[in-house]
Amino acid sequence: MAITRPRKRLIIYDDKVKVRQPIQRVWEALGIIDVVNSHMIENGHLPPEISEIFKNGYASEELSSQSEWKLQGVKFFKKKCYDQAIKCFRFAEEPDLVIRCEAYQAADAATSSIADVESNQWRIKNSQTINKNEKRVIQKQNKVLRMQAKAMFKTAGESFEQCGLFVQAASCYFSAKAFERAGAVFEKLKQYAQAGECLMQLNTSDAMLRAAEMFQKGKLITRAIECYEQLGAWEQLLHCLHQNSGCFREDERQRLANRYIPIALNKLYLLLTNEEPELSALEKNKGAIQELKIKRKFENN
Repeated sequence: MAITRPRKRLIIYDDKVKVRQPIQRVWEALGIIDVVNSHMIENGHLPPEISEIFKNGYASEELSSQSEWKLQGVKFFKKKCYDQAIKCFRFAEEPDLVIRCEAYQAADAATSSIADVESNQWRIKNSQTINKNEKRVIQKQNKVLRMQAKAMFKTAGESFEQCGLFVQAASCYFSAKAFERAGAVFEKLKQYAQAGECLMQLNTSDAMLRAAEMFQKGKLITRAIECYEQLGAWEQLLHCLHQNSGCFREDERQRLANRYIPIALNKLYLLLTNEEPELSALEKNKGAIQELKIKRKFENN
């Protein structure tokens, strides 16, 4: 025999039919019980309200109002019982909370997949009992898990963005390696440094230039200079140094000027000489020699 611990409805499980007959007759006379047997369950011959209990685990009249469904959904959500929470929020007609719940569910599932990958990697690295064939199988499993995690992070990011949770959305996009979308969301949040880091992951000239602009907006001037240096965008580099000179101490400003201004001017000189075909090869090589000397000087320092 077993009984539930109810708020509104008590369910008694008992298979001793003869023993319970006296009290059962009393309760039936009072009209306070419904009797269900295994035959009724197997054939689906149940009253609607009882059938709903067996189907959902609760009766709809127990949570009749939308506010009660919402409250129950929040309780399930806090316990990370996402399936139950989603069902409650749907009964409560709270579509935004359904989307939010689905987003967290996808993000948690993706995180769990990544944890499984890391666990498998640890096994491959540290276990002495795994042979080469088993390692190959595990590596294939890891590949599938990574792909699944990537898809789930992207789905979670889209859901978070849809319900206005932009920080979580950007984080999920970054985990899904959707760096363009992550950067756009971070820019919308005015988190320019994070947007710049996302754009750098794209590793294209256009993205690197936009990353430099983001770093300038985020006052990470050194990172912006590094981007311009990688691009060979010397004119923008000099402009960045001049425009943000107040962001550095005097000694830092002088060090950056000594490092970059000669190289930048020399690069511009080389560009000009390449456009002048009448200049001799010796003159064209002067810029390259001077640049090499400058680089060696700062490498030694």
